[in-house]
Amino acid sequence: MSDEDFEGLTEEELNQLADELKDESAPSHPRGASSSSSSSAPRRPTAAASSSSSSSSSSSSSSSSGVDSSSYNPDQLKKFMLSQAESTPDVKEKIPYRTPTKSATSSTTSSPAFSKQPPVATESAAASKARAAIDADDELLVALTGQSEADLLKMAEELNEEDRERGRVVRPIVAAGPAGSRSSGNSNSNSGIGMPSVVVATQVDRPRDDGVNSVDLDQTLKRVESNDSTLTAINLNNHPDLTVERAAAFARALGGNTHIIDVKMSNAHVSDAVAHDLIDSLKTNSTIQVLHLETNQISGKVIKQMIAAIVDNKTLIELKLTNQTNSIGDSYEMEIARLIDGNDTIRKLSLSCRSVAARNSIEKVASRNSEAARKRRVAAGKK
Repeated sequence: MSDEDFEGLTEEELNQLADELKDESAPSHPRGASSSSSSSAPRRPTAAASSSSSSSSSSSSSSSSGVDSSSYNPDQLKKFMLSQAESTPDVKEKIPYRTPTKSATSSTTSSPAFSKQPPVATESAAASKARAAIDADDELLVALTGQSEADLLKMAEELNEEDRERGRVVRPIVAAGPAGSRSSGNSNSNSGIGMPSVVVATQVDRPRDDGVNSVDLDQTLKRVESNDSTLTAINLNNHPDLTVERAAAFARALGGNTHIIDVKMSNAHVSDAVAHDLIDSLKTNSTIQVLHLETNQISGKVIKQMIAAIVDNKTLIELKLTNQTNSIGDSYEMEIARLIDGNDTIRKLSLSCRSVAARNSIEKVASRNSEAARKRRVAAGKK
């Protein structure tokens, strides 16, 4: 209490107020005395009394709201917040929320209201066609998995026969040995699809064809065997009626011919056996200058034997052996390059060499022999 609270009170009222304060501070006092003393004279309300009354009113108002603010109870507060959340209805948004996207040229996040959704990727026609081809191959592999080796070989031969009738060049079908092997009998071959004991025929590049070869095989063979002086060139390229037996007959007949200078047997069923007959003929023939044997089935070993046979040949100028069914092999390529170095007449030797060293060596020999032939022509012209 301040001094202003006691201004205007008489001495008797001050004494009575002091007695009341003394009685309140006492541990116990008779109720009647206090009630009589309190009722004997009226009291003026003080600031302390007004503050206590306001606190009591606030406590009563808080108790009426149902929340006890005198002490903090986290469980009660959580329960109250949950009840408020469940009872309050949701407000529908005017603009639906979208996840913010970051543009490729700017590092700032675009506004959700104006962010563009990524376009739906559509597959092109080429991609759809490629996917369909892959699915078809998978279905074919599944269909052929349970077939026996004999059935697979029979189907492959029938497909090859159809390709031959259409004029397409195919590789021969060979057994591959153990199940699942990818080899076709040659360690350098990468063909095959991993199916049990079969290698699939694959299409190879064929030489340029100016039309259907209509050479009469029987008549031409008779003229070669009879050493017809008017026949200086034979062309058996891509002949539809040429067989392995007929190709071997032509190869043997060339050994005793002394007039033919140009022989073309590309894609003419020249196997290793036919090539051996040609090797024997080249050892005795002294007129053939051009020999084309592209797109056949000659192995690297037999090609090496052919090169060894023409080392001492002084007439053969051009020999083409590219695009064989099986690759030559690195070891045979280096041996061929070493053997051809002893020949001084060959000016063009075409081989499918994978070895860079062997290819460069063969090209150097061809350039050397071409330059030597040019110098001989120049010297002969001066005379």
